[in-house]
Amino acid sequence: MTGDNQSVQAVTAAEVRASFEHGEFVVLYQPIVSLRTGKLLSAEGLVRWLHPTLGTLSPGRFLPAVARAGRMDELGAWVLLTICAQARSWQDAGIAVPCVGFNPSEEQFRPTSLRDLVRAALDDTGLPPQRLTLELHEAVMGDAERASATLQETATLGVRLWLDDFATGPPHLRNLKRFPFDILKLDRSYIADIAVDAGDEAIAAAIIGLAHALGIEVVAEGVTTEAQLAVLRRHECDHIQGYLFSHPLEAGALSTFLSEGQHGDIDPLGLLRP
Repeated sequence: MTGDNQSVQAVTAAEVRASFEHGEFVVLYQPIVSLRTGKLLSAEGLVRWLHPTLGTLSPGRFLPAVARAGRMDELGAWVLLTICAQARSWQDAGIAVPCVGFNPSEEQFRPTSLRDLVRAALDDTGLPPQRLTLELHEAVMGDAERASATLQETATLGVRLWLDDFATGPPHLRNLKRFPFDILKLDRSYIADIAVDAGDEAIAAAIIGLAHALGIEVVAEGVTTEAQLAVLRRHECDHIQGYLFSHPLEAGALSTFLSEGQHGDIDPLGLLRP
């Protein structure tokens, strides 16, 4: 079995331990691209497990097992350090990756813990803080008081804060106003049928308009078709992320992709051109 969708076999604690010992985790990078300029905005770091028998596993398949093994903090610290080191490598090589994104886990989202984790990664790699974005899911942030303390502590480092998987409802809207987010990422559930469902289009348009009124830019997640792109462009969405433009790539593949783009066209199909 070679792929994440080909098996639902449970991952064991012994396999989790072995994965750390054998270096079976990798980080892939998915580009986020500006619709205004066609240039790279960021690259989100996404952890995968190269399982020796089950193939490439996405986080939903293995994070519960990692949590049960008590290794979430260890994995999160490794992912963050890997992302920051790669971003510094791109910077030193003159490869245009403006920033990289990291998704903290609920276990890491504590005031001193997250601040110290981020500071250590920045210090160890020499990455300028403005080149790191923390993509924060509301389920991770928990209650408002804890979230406020954590974000205030972490923001002092100079990193950028994004609100991930934004949906609707009072808690989401309050967080949008309460916390200093630079960007919100519009949940893919509103994007999937945006070209065929008037309700989804109306909701997406309203969220984009609200964000812009608050001075916040919007990334649409999970963009897979040109029809979706056309609707998002019509409603002045700022940036896109999804398979239409690029799957998550290994660091070397993204380096090649961007290096070629510096001398030619990183959008050969013209998808991002008005």
